[in-house]
Amino acid sequence: MAKGLRQKADLTTSDAFWHCMTLVLGLGTLTMPYALKGLGWAGLPILAFLAWLSSHTAKLLCICIDYTGESHGRDKMLILNSYPDIGHAAFGYRGRKIVEIVLYVDLVASSALFLVFI
Repeated sequence: MAKGLRQKADLTTSDAFWHCMTLVLGLGTLTMPYALKGLGWAGLPILAFLAWLSSHTAKLLCICIDYTGESHGRDKMLILNSYPDIGHAAFGYRGRKIVEIVLYVDLVASSALFLVFI
């Protein structure tokens, strides 16, 4: 075996995370010029609006996560840790179930699209 080659692949969890993040970020970076080519100059305001919308949504989610709610008894506060928790706080039990269904459908659909297109 040549010097410097490993006999066994040692992939750690942090290595796998790094490779997944570079894959997703790389796909976004590579598709930006293609989107601008397809949209032309009219695409710049559209992309700027989408960037603002993404930032605004992230800020709203931070406000939702930091929301402590009304007191539910002595020393018991409402804690929102997930999207279904936010759906429950906003719309009750039905909101939680709708958010859970949307999340599961999104996960399955995005996984299927990655398998089909990559």
